[in-house]
Amino acid sequence: MIGKEIIMEMDTMSTEGQMGDKEALLQKASEWMLARGWKQKVAKRRQFDQSLLEHTLVELDATLHLLPILRQSCHYGLSLEEEQVVVVSIVAHDVGKERPEWQDYILGRHGFVSDVDPELTKNVLPDLNVALGFSDLDPKVMAVIENCVNLHMSHERHDANVVSAMLQGTDRWYSLANLVYHIDNICSAKGIFEAKSALERSTLGKHLKTAYHQLAIRGVSTTALHQAAMESFYAVGWTPLLHFSDATLYVCSAVQPVPEPKVTQIEVRLVETLKEATGHDVAQFIVGRPTANILPKPELFEYGEIRTYLEAAARTVGRKSFLTSYERLKKRIADGKAAVTGGTKSKAKVIEDYWTLKGSTHDYYSAEMDREAERISMAHPDMMVFKFFKAAMKADLIGDDGVEVARSKYEAIFGSGSWTSLISTSTLMPAQDMAKTVDLFYQLPGREFGLDVATVEELAAEKRTELLIDILARIAGQVYAAIPEPPSREVLATRMASRFIQDLVNPTAQVDLVQLAQQQLEHYATSKTCAGKETRKAQYLCPVCNTPFKEGKKAAADFIDKPESHTNRGVAHGPFNYIVICDTCRYERILRQLLLGNRAAELIVIFPRMNIGPSAGKLLMRKAQALYDRAYKFMIGDTDDPDQRLWLAFTPLIADRMIEQDLDRLTPEQLVDLLVYRTSEKERRENRRRLERSLREAYEGDLEQANTEWGTDFTTWDEAVDAVYANRVADPTARQIRAEEYRLRPQMRLICQTPHMIMLPVSYPIKLGNDDSETNAALRRTFIALLLGLSLDASVAIVHDSEQIDFQGGEGVAFVPPVATARELIGANWVPLSDAEHWFKGIGIASILARDGQYSDRSGLFEVLTTATAGHVLRRIEQKRAAQKSPVRLQDIAHLQVFEEVIKPKR
Repeated sequence: MIGKEIIMEMDTMSTEGQMGDKEALLQKASEWMLARGWKQKVAKRRQFDQSLLEHTLVELDATLHLLPILRQSCHYGLSLEEEQVVVVSIVAHDVGKERPEWQDYILGRHGFVSDVDPELTKNVLPDLNVALGFSDLDPKVMAVIENCVNLHMSHERHDANVVSAMLQGTDRWYSLANLVYHIDNICSAKGIFEAKSALERSTLGKHLKTAYHQLAIRGVSTTALHQAAMESFYAVGWTPLLHFSDATLYVCSAVQPVPEPKVTQIEVRLVETLKEATGHDVAQFIVGRPTANILPKPELFEYGEIRTYLEAAARTVGRKSFLTSYERLKKRIADGKAAVTGGTKSKAKVIEDYWTLKGSTHDYYSAEMDREAERISMAHPDMMVFKFFKAAMKADLIGDDGVEVARSKYEAIFGSGSWTSLISTSTLMPAQDMAKTVDLFYQLPGREFGLDVATVEELAAEKRTELLIDILARIAGQVYAAIPEPPSREVLATRMASRFIQDLVNPTAQVDLVQLAQQQLEHYATSKTCAGKETRKAQYLCPVCNTPFKEGKKAAADFIDKPESHTNRGVAHGPFNYIVICDTCRYERILRQLLLGNRAAELIVIFPRMNIGPSAGKLLMRKAQALYDRAYKFMIGDTDDPDQRLWLAFTPLIADRMIEQDLDRLTPEQLVDLLVYRTSEKERRENRRRLERSLREAYEGDLEQANTEWGTDFTTWDEAVDAVYANRVADPTARQIRAEEYRLRPQMRLICQTPHMIMLPVSYPIKLGNDDSETNAALRRTFIALLLGLSLDASVAIVHDSEQIDFQGGEGVAFVPPVATARELIGANWVPLSDAEHWFKGIGIASILARDGQYSDRSGLFEVLTTATAGHVLRRIEQKRAAQKSPVRLQDIAHLQVFEEVIKPKR
């Protein structure tokens, strides 16, 4: 992705210098902090949650990005030793927070305790210097570091401490201590404005100019807009310092200030990003259903792909279903189980209607009707090709001039009046479609197309469809060549960008706030009567984002849930059709579907708990990519065992595996392995039987043919099936059959363009079967969010696709879904860092106990978590074990002990 390349380039800027590689130094510091247990220690809690490790890494990251500017002679002119002083001081300045008494203080269990401990500082510095590779520091330098650490907080700078530091004879200790103090303040600020203000008020404000980009969080489009903004700021010379979920703070030297990029520059880059995102195969979105809208998303249309669309339209119906239905009813009539007419919806009635249109008549279920049934049945794909062509030739896509060209070219082949017949057809109605389009095609002389047949109808069915697609694709090509702007997704990318750029809060064009407020009031006052109606002279408030707008589209069912449902936004009485949403929200939904290939059921959103530095942000993106790469292998079956499945809702299995795992050092690959399960033996046998049957059918039972096409020499079908199963046959057809039989396809996608917000749209709901209650499902989502949040050092929210994403960072580790019983149990909307491990273990152990105690599928997890005592759960397990004539296991007791320790203190 373009965005990833830009971020990597940003991070390598000035990477090599006096301090060496930033990423290597961050890794060394991280290992030192992990060894001291800083990942479990709380550093920030009042305004936002951050672990001691996370907070220190943010400060070290920011420091390393400031040093290339601060070492310049026109600024601080830092020497190598002074840079080492600052780096070591930044890592060690909060070492006092690791003490149990300070942790009790920050968690509200103790009165005030200073976070500075001079004795502890003196003891840890030698070990830290070795860990960072600074083992040869002069004792005088060590004294400076101690002063920077011990005096970085204003409440520690009383006269005695300052005089003591001065008597040590160290140079510039006060300036360096101030640097540590100000960097700490900047990185401790909540949000972009507080961070920017803290920097500008500090002594750093004399040396640095600041800028920022900020935007309103919407969803997938937010990641693209972040990317475009970052690229634009970097291109004109700004250095990113801190990323927030909705913003980035940039700095440059005050001696050489650079301008901020213009909104138009950001929009140009956004268009390019969206072109890349919308450049995928979209035929599945373009071609609709036979009995509904055949072209449901015309904005995705790309004129160069017309042949692909026509081919996809032909595949939307089979050639046998009509005939099968006809013959089934005919047999029922012969057996005396149905009336001769068969009802108005029978296939015989369709044929009768067709004959009426053609001016002929025959008896029901006669030989003539039998022949017509087969003829119409075989023509169904051709009907759909005509239908899509008709939709593609509408004035909305090609303009009035294009329609005239299409009419002329079409009638030149199919005859005078044929265009009128084509456009008079609607959704799939076989009688009319056969009479008004297909018959005209079938009657064409074969010689006109270089064929040795009297008429086109004499061709095999598949050949007829291929010829029809050739003819209509050629006509479409002539139409597109004749109009100035044929329909293209490049236009869509431009339109999307023009909408999404409105989410950019800064930089932005000047806005008259009074006028904006007046406009919103007007829309609010008049929108109620327009809700649920798609009219030209209307004023709406978008039900998704609450933005006032005048022109939009009615929401489709694959955009939001139940768009036809009445809401309080409309008047109480009168007609209500479909909710109308703004173009920005519609484009957001389209973008999500394009990236996932389907409508997402859930969105996993990963973002910094408050802020993150550029290098740590790059590391977070790498972790997310590694996690997805591993997951993708299982989803598409790029393993030797297609019976291994990735499923986020299998809470008890994941919890069983987590008991022996160290969350602090869990790699992304190991994390994915925890989420993988193997299907039951019964299902594995059935899957293999289906695979063998499909392979035999594909090659008509001829193993020799299969060997020839695969380049193999299997002697039995068992050997061949085993090899295909284990992914040892590289033939595309064999792999496609394997994928179809094992339902191997991506069930999630990774949207990871910048560290501000990483998204994983998931195509299935995270719940353990259809019986799972809302509360149980909410707890499972919380469990997965905790697993990801704790292992990735991030905030994680799992939300329904239709829910608004409005998280700013700093809320906690894991979002608790808006289910009252789940939030009442946990006691918060977000699980704070201090409680995260408790609830992760608690929900996990409870899911194991619910399984072992055979609690109800619907609410068992919640029942265990709300049980009066652990003894009640033990009694339940004893009863179930006794019924199975098996004793209570030692493991059951161990689980109950953990359950008692983890959950009871939190309730």
